[in-house]
Amino acid sequence: MSSYYGKDFDHTCRYLIRNLNCKFPVKIRTVTTEQMKRLCKKAFAGEKDSTDPVYAICTFDETNTRVKSATIYIIRGLSVTFAEWQLVHELAHVIQKGGEKAPHGNAWGIAYSKLYKIYTGENGE
Repeated sequence: MSSYYGKDFDHTCRYLIRNLNCKFPVKIRTVTTEQMKRLCKKAFAGEKDSTDPVYAICTFDETNTRVKSATIYIIRGLSVTFAEWQLVHELAHVIQKGGEKAPHGNAWGIAYSKLYKIYTGENGE
């Protein structure tokens, strides 16, 4: 059975994750608006409240020494293309994990650029 966004989105998820060469499993889940609000409240606890909408978030299950897995949550109701863009954005965080602390710094930008090239087919495949 395909996910909320359908078989093409599922294929894109598998293709991008396969090209990550990640050392830990990455799961993709779709969530309702209310579920996303709860995830954000937990993930950003103690940080400045933001009125900016959040369409996707990446969480990590980790110990002191290593990341065990990552889960990317994407809100339902987006266009498939926008959901895929959110997926690429969050997968860049997966690649960047363990690197610099700035969530959208240079390491994230390089990871995003590489993933976007894979997503658009500009990587020569």
